Amino acid sequence: MHRSVPRLSLSSVLLTVSMGTQAAIYCVATPAQLDTAFGAARSGGNDEIRIEQGNYDVADFVDLLYAAETIQDLAISGGWLSGCLFHDPGAKSVLDGDDRGQGMRLGGTVGSTITVSRLAFVNLRSSTTPGAALRLNPYPAQDANLVLEQNVFIGNEATTTAGAVSGRTQAGSIVLRNNLFFGNRAARWSIDLEAPAGAILTLTNNTVVGNATLPGSAYGEAGVRIVGAATLRASNNLLWDNGTIDLQAAIVQLRRNDIGTRAVGTATVDDGNLSVEPGLAGGLVSFAPGAGSPLIDVGLANVPGGVGARDVVGETRVQGLAVDIGAYETRGPLFSDGFE
Repeated sequence: MHRSVPRLSLSSVLLTVSMGTQAAIYCVATPAQLDTAFGAARSGGNDEIRIEQGNYDVADFVDLLYAAETIQDLAISGGWLSGCLFHDPGAKSVLDGDDRGQGMRLGGTVGSTITVSRLAFVNLRSSTTPGAALRLNPYPAQDANLVLEQNVFIGNEATTTAGAVSGRTQAGSIVLRNNLFFGNRAARWSIDLEAPAGAILTLTNNTVVGNATLPGSAYGEAGVRIVGAATLRASNNLLWDNGTIDLQAAIVQLRRNDIGTRAVGTATVDDGNLSVEPGLAGGLVSFAPGAGSPLIDVGLANVPGGVGARDVVGETRVQGLAVDIGAYETRGPLFSDGFE
């Protein structure tokens, strides 16, 4: 477990001073506290919201909107034990929309960074806007950076685009690393990002499998779409079985991905990419590479933005001869006999 700072709560918030900016850390344990923390974080400062382990029903009254108007960072993380003293590196705090509620809408000014980690977004719904689970910079003039790491997006649905994540940036950066996307549905695409030339988009060690379009949709593409002239830096991702297109982008750098179907305009880097059945394990760990999977030990550790310290379930990167493709890292030969 990761050691952290002393216990904090909404009723007793530790305030710290960093470069003249007041920062608050909130520890929340109920949907109502989560709602309150989002509202308080919008008031200013480089804040952190720590969410204890558990299931949070956000269907009826929680408004997970963050729209800062000054330069300020926000970190939202799950998997914390009671009191937010420690967190389990692989645990998740579950935001459940019960097939009715919408997920997070996060935006901020140029120079701000929003980080979301160790959360599970499940059964969230959006009937009018893109991004049922998470939407980045939903309002005009917003241009916050976004980092998504070690999150799970399962069973979310948007009637427009982006069943899981929608985002845009003009001159900032969007990083998705060590996340799982499965069973999300929309009229089109599960992940839909927009950025012009000069912005930085990075996808590293994500597993995007089994997403689909809604019944009756005129489209078949359910994978990842990049709109605009930004270069997508995609490394060690598994993009497979997402309707008719797993990846669509104008300009890409592709390093050691396993991609089923891709529609790419210009690949300025195309290094060691695969298009093969991934050989996942099945059962309760159906998204992890199974024995003999072509995803094991074939990725690159030295990639733009790095591979991150841990995979989606908290296993250490890198194990074995090299990093694995996808969001899951299999244990190296030292543990192959089942003993640690």
